[in-house]
Amino acid sequence: MYFTDIHTHIIPAIDDGSRDIKETIEMLSIAYKGGTKMIAATPHMFLDLFGNNDLIAVQDRFDELTVALEAHRDQFNFLKDIKVSLGAENYASPEFLAALDQGRVLTLNNSRYLLIEFPPVLPFSQIQMGIQRIFLAGYTPIFAHPERCAAIQEEPVRMVNFWEQGCITQVNADSFLGGASSRSSK
Repeated sequence: MYFTDIHTHIIPAIDDGSRDIKETIEMLSIAYKGGTKMIAATPHMFLDLFGNNDLIAVQDRFDELTVALEAHRDQFNFLKDIKVSLGAENYASPEFLAALDQGRVLTLNNSRYLLIEFPPVLPFSQIQMGIQRIFLAGYTPIFAHPERCAAIQEEPVRMVNFWEQGCITQVNADSFLGGASSRSSK
């Protein structure tokens, strides 16, 4: 058995993840030692803090990462046994909604699965609207770390409705253990 990690920030110097190829290789090594053999690079997109709104520019950075990893395969044998694909952690913003309407969003490995992050204090009605817009655009939403959203924390059962519609949930592993990324009070 092996794991697939669908939410990582391993493209160097594009967001708050890896700073350089050395750190990316360290991150991949840790994931591989933990049993991960497939991993999606999902940089933040449509979040003003990083300015990653151009999917071609993000694709170019991913291509650079792919070349760099290939160059290190002989030095780090595990790189021969781990598959890295592209996706994005799409931030629910007006820019994201415009890109969604135009079909200019990055999905996980060119699939119909779209990783979406909602602002922590967004009202539930707007989260619902965002999920519906993603479904209407023909994608399956993957709700990134709902444990960080106040509207979900207030009523965790709200996720059941999303699941029944076909929405998938991505929860940070350390949230189950009360780690640093856990903000859930439930």
